[in-house]
Amino acid sequence: MRRLTAVIALFLLAAIATAPISAGAERPAADRIANVPWRSAGRASRPAQTRATAVRHDGAGPAAAWPRATRPAPRSAPARLGTRTPVADGLDADLMGPNPLTSPGDPTGATGPTRVVAAVNVRVGVYDRIGAQLLAPLRLRSMSSQLSGLTETDPKVVYDAYDDVFVLTFLVYDSSQGYIEVVTIPSATAEDTSTWCRTHMVGDQVHNGTHEFADYPSVGFTANRVVVTTNNFGFNNGPFRYAQVISMPKAALYNDPTCTKTVPIKVLGGARTKNPDGSKAFTLQAAQSVGGAPTDQFLTSLEATTTSAKLVVWRLRIVGGQLRADRTAKAVTRVRLPPYGYQCGSTASANTWWDTGDVRLTSAFYDASTNRLYTATSVAGNAGAGPPESVIRWYETAPRGRLAHSRVLREGTVGAANHDAAWPAVATNDAGTLFIAYARAGSSECLGIWAATVPAGTGTASQAALIAPGGARYEFGPGVERWGDFSAANRDPVTAADVAIFGAFADDQGLATTDAFREHVALLADL
Repeated sequence: MRRLTAVIALFLLAAIATAPISAGAERPAADRIANVPWRSAGRASRPAQTRATAVRHDGAGPAAAWPRATRPAPRSAPARLGTRTPVADGLDADLMGPNPLTSPGDPTGATGPTRVVAAVNVRVGVYDRIGAQLLAPLRLRSMSSQLSGLTETDPKVVYDAYDDVFVLTFLVYDSSQGYIEVVTIPSATAEDTSTWCRTHMVGDQVHNGTHEFADYPSVGFTANRVVVTTNNFGFNNGPFRYAQVISMPKAALYNDPTCTKTVPIKVLGGARTKNPDGSKAFTLQAAQSVGGAPTDQFLTSLEATTTSAKLVVWRLRIVGGQLRADRTAKAVTRVRLPPYGYQCGSTASANTWWDTGDVRLTSAFYDASTNRLYTATSVAGNAGAGPPESVIRWYETAPRGRLAHSRVLREGTVGAANHDAAWPAVATNDAGTLFIAYARAGSSECLGIWAATVPAGTGTASQAALIAPGGARYEFGPGVERWGDFSAANRDPVTAADVAIFGAFADDQGLATTDAFREHVALLADL
């Protein structure tokens, strides 16, 4: 199998066209097969959209069938309002882009002590802490000849401060099969791809006799393990079957300089990932952990119907050598499917709107030093006295040793009248301030990146700020425009009072509409 080699470039802004990987020193292939056979798949990078009323996500959840709120057509208004917000330590940089050939953007990334690793849709790049490029955007499937000819999608990047390692996960697939990829990237040498180590495994680990693909991954970690979750569907647009959980020990995943160890995995799925009421859990969000030395992996999901909602808190433990999942459901305010979003230049035509999600939770974060677990999604709300908007709904919980005694301490909303917000990511700083990164737009505002902060305590009031404004109406294809499908946030390991956020904005190409987005990173102090 082809070995990883480094590509170093000196430009701050990376064009989406990836340069060929330069020849150089090589080492034994950094490919490992997890101890199971393979299956799975994902989605095309440019899906056809023929019906504005039936946008299909990576895999649509049960709530996607609910009715969406309707509202009057927007009035035309000037575009690109606002300026970028000053940041804490100078990290306020455009990263990969413009990206005109893929949708949705899937912006993700994390800051480490000296490096920043960021990814969008099908590429990953490395930067220093002022945003200067160290590794030009690398096509994910170019990491190995084993991935040649496969389509890649859904990258997620996290920084594990317990071990000073970035973890990149993504999916690859073709028309009949697919894989989950887990790449460990040592922080100090992140731009040197010869130090990366890729673990390669089937997307369907449950072995229930059906042909399935894994979709919409999340990645979390504790002091001793890494967890990847997926939504598993029947292949070729089949129905949702179950949420899948794959847990791996860091001792094998990280501590392997030669990248030759087989990584033992523990798997949950099927009936073992059902909600307490017996329904299928959809989108189990694995939490990034900070502080202390936790070994309990927390996850969140939303058990929602058209009449009620419960936040489900999950806890993973290794008990007697087996992976055990405990769960408890806590009543929260009922949620409704958010309306499709307006953006600058939107009209009564659905072709000018953007997709705001299907009430799946899109991020989770656990602060072990305060024992607080956070998660968020987008829902229908009303930030003003007029028509409904898509708003951010966030939750704070306190897990207990007896998980059934856990409590939802706060739930709040972030939104603005006549604007739509979606695809949130959450993290806290060392003072317990909650940071929420999200996409926002309105009839007078192009799709851009916003952030909000909520102080620690009992209140739910938030302060929001524009981070990177959009430059034109996003128009990638027919129908409601895909946008998202997530953002990213992490507590900065250098300045613990700061949180880094990653998102995408509609890139100005000199016309009223654009099919390109650009990723942006900003390191923020409390707003």
